[in-house]
Amino acid sequence: MKIGKFGIMLLAILAGAGNLVRAEGLPEGYIQFKHPGLVVDGRQGRSVFDVGEFLNLELKEGEEPLTYVLGPLRVEPHAVVEYTAEIAVERATADTDCRISLLARDKNGKELARDLGLTAPDYSISAPQWQTVTSRAIVPDDTYYVELQLNMRTPFKLYGQKEGIRSLGKYAPAVDETINEKARISNGLLDVVFNPSKRRFGIVDNRTQKLWETFPLPESFGLEKVQSGKLRDGKPIIVISGTYLQYATSYRITLILETDTPKFIYRTETSSALPIPERIGVIESVPAIRIPDESHALVAAFGSEYIYPATRTDLEAQSYRMRDYPAWFGYIQGAEGPGMMCIVNSFQESLARLEYRQGEDGAGSPTVQVSWLPIEGIWKYSRDVEFWFSESGGSKSLENYFANRKF
Repeated sequence: MKIGKFGIMLLAILAGAGNLVRAEGLPEGYIQFKHPGLVVDGRQGRSVFDVGEFLNLELKEGEEPLTYVLGPLRVEPHAVVEYTAEIAVERATADTDCRISLLARDKNGKELARDLGLTAPDYSISAPQWQTVTSRAIVPDDTYYVELQLNMRTPFKLYGQKEGIRSLGKYAPAVDETINEKARISNGLLDVVFNPSKRRFGIVDNRTQKLWETFPLPESFGLEKVQSGKLRDGKPIIVISGTYLQYATSYRITLILETDTPKFIYRTETSSALPIPERIGVIESVPAIRIPDESHALVAAFGSEYIYPATRTDLEAQSYRMRDYPAWFGYIQGAEGPGMMCIVNSFQESLARLEYRQGEDGAGSPTVQVSWLPIEGIWKYSRDVEFWFSESGGSKSLENYFANRKF
């Protein structure tokens, strides 16, 4: 990834009451936001540029969450955005929830991406004191301007005063020619293909000739290189690497196919020190499975039900902490037919979101999206899920495999 000498840095200098000192101004090279902030849910906006006035945002008990928007400021498409926010928080409850991030829009104002560089302050500070939070992201193609959003979800006060922006350059990765080719591996039992142009996996179980497909890998995973090969022990692998745009950091996804069984490991790796805000930050690197047709059903070992037919369209999205439930889900064709399952090996730091999702073709079905959570505010180590495929037996076959699998 090539980054210029200058690029985007977003500075929110927040001041407040008591011993908080008013900032003198923005450092040289910064451009100040020229527009007053707006509260997006229709409440009266507050100007943050009145001389001598501190920004003083307060969410009171019983009020609905609000998002305070600062901006817009022009940026280049695919610009590298790094922002720093100095803020002061006065807590009203023990579970304060404040979220700071960027939102990218095109020249017509259409939203392109939100929660870019999502971060949060340290709530353990009892009295209002300056603290600095920093994060970075890469804005999508067609971005014309960005906004800084301060999202308040629980009662507290947020003090502040000035905002600015400067540039770190444009995201211009050296994309390998492999990005234009499908990656294929096989162990005789399973054929696995990753299609970079569609950003999705296809898995054929050669015993049943059944094709399983995933939803696309999220656009936030910038693709720069796709390779297939073998490990020293002979296991076929697909390796996908690039830049995770939401935090402007490198990542690697490795699919490791076992040599003599119908299963593979799907591993996600990124910087161990990558900051991810506790309670609110997630990374969704495991594409969800699409149910092939109406003869299939989702099996979830959590939630209010167990089997969800493909025709079930009334599901409201609900997330479950995998450490509190059997960490698996799967898909079956009939009571005794073939199926496949996903076992969340890194279950301690994961969520499973049960939802109804539609594809680009308009067809939809129940599915489960795995989300990775931070560990003490950072990524810390790689995360694994295991995919296993059954020839027959329906949900009983999946249950038996989960109960008797070897570690």
